Amino acid sequence: MKILTILIILSVLLACSSGGGNSKSGISRTRKYYELTDHSGKFTMIRETGKAKKSNDFVAVTTIVPLEGDEKKPLEKSITISTPGMLNKIPVYRPRISNYFIWFDDSKEKYFTKMSVNIATRSIDVSMKSPEEKWNGKRSIPFPEGSGVFCFFNQIIECVKRTNFFQEAIKQGDGNMNFHIIWDGYPYVQEQLLGIPDRIFEPVTLVYEKSEKKDLYQFTLKVAGQVIFYFLDKNFNLVKQFWTTQGVSIIKKVD
Repeated sequence: MKILTILIILSVLLACSSGGGNSKSGISRTRKYYELTDHSGKFTMIRETGKAKKSNDFVAVTTIVPLEGDEKKPLEKSITISTPGMLNKIPVYRPRISNYFIWFDDSKEKYFTKMSVNIATRSIDVSMKSPEEKWNGKRSIPFPEGSGVFCFFNQIIECVKRTNFFQEAIKQGDGNMNFHIIWDGYPYVQEQLLGIPDRIFEPVTLVYEKSEKKDLYQFTLKVAGQVIFYFLDKNFNLVKQFWTTQGVSIIKKVD
């Protein structure tokens, strides 16, 4: 597995409580554990979600460690932050900022990228620092023409959940949602994924497929000619995820 890590003190962004529930400051946060399998082996993936301490921003933290590894020594860690808002009377999360540090193939050389949404110019400002000249400096990338929902890739489930698409599709027995994802690991994530275009925005379609036994709901994300299968519980939390083209499976561990 290509190793990624991000060096940010989580307590600045999330409540000081551990696990689910409410902290003493009244800020909620949840932590879920998954087994992640790819071509290089098996790992533990930890997802923490909650509100930022000093705002209503939604924060998602994804950490990957060895299967029986120390959570304080991650192989990969990313943070994405979005702000709640409304779009034509539909509740949405608006991507705001992300940070990413990467070490390719066990390299000790650091690759860094930071993204900030610039509302004034309707663009994403990207700042990069790395050992390679092509991945250094700053650039500004305009949003696609038109309006619509935009979700960080590492916040897809929570981002879509806020729009109420999941419950409406299940209620109707059918449905699809068109939106854009933002590759919050750009431009480095394209070096790790097969067949993903070298661009920060990607138009996608999420389709409701069916209900399964044990109250699991299946949704399929169509992205760049590939598909990712998501299986959600009755509260629309991730239980299983399969990205066959990339050889990736993610399965929630028993609580």
